[in-house]
Amino acid sequence: MAAAMVASVGAPAAALASNLCQTDLLHAFTFSRRCVRVSRLYGCSAETAHAIVLRQVAGVVFADALLEARQVPSSFTFRPASAVVDLADALARLNRQYLLTGSLASSIWDRPRLVKDIDVIVDVRGGLDELVDSLSESFLVLAGPSDSSFAHSMYAQAVHRSSGFRIELFFRVSGHGLYSRATNFVYGDSAMPVRLMPLEELLVSRLIFLGAECPSQAAKLTGAMQLWRRCGSRMDQVRVARLAKRFGVEQWLGRVKGEE
Repeated sequence: MAAAMVASVGAPAAALASNLCQTDLLHAFTFSRRCVRVSRLYGCSAETAHAIVLRQVAGVVFADALLEARQVPSSFTFRPASAVVDLADALARLNRQYLLTGSLASSIWDRPRLVKDIDVIVDVRGGLDELVDSLSESFLVLAGPSDSSFAHSMYAQAVHRSSGFRIELFFRVSGHGLYSRATNFVYGDSAMPVRLMPLEELLVSRLIFLGAECPSQAAKLTGAMQLWRRCGSRMDQVRVARLAKRFGVEQWLGRVKGEE
């Protein structure tokens, strides 16, 4: 596996781990309160309330599949960190490169916030069957990845069996040194580091979505602007400009930076 940076300037590994911890606690508190509110609102048991919230978090299909497997609703923690650690362990066993990206990556780089799922880019080399088998111990995987509009990659979904958090898996071969630029940090007692997408690539990935005119374009633009405003000083400006040019999103970069 390619060597990766331990932490970028201005963002030591301890700070990244701390942000993931705070994000984790925020989710635990929020979803615990949500379960209580649902129970009071509908006058239902704690088990039923947990099942309702699970359907909101993981989605109906995955929630029903987990419950059909006779997992107790109240056992779900709704905490993303355990899902990230189990994912890192499963991919490390296969020596498979990956990057944590999306809203959770922004939360770790920037400041803790609630996220609806966990986005991960995984190296497709080595085959999908072996990957699914490795993930199946801790995750319920939706079989049959399909074409995705995200950079023409392959795509699949999974849900963490203990937390109930949904995982969005994007499969692609390493390009432009993507995986080798990962920022590593260790979380908790895990022996395997979490591999985080660098800030520059994270920003440009948001611009790519904007260029594709996604349904949530306004929210994506706001998110990109916030990421630039709070973390832009830590980014390699030359690399950001080079990536924006490579993917044809220079105009969006100008808007995010307030130049247009």
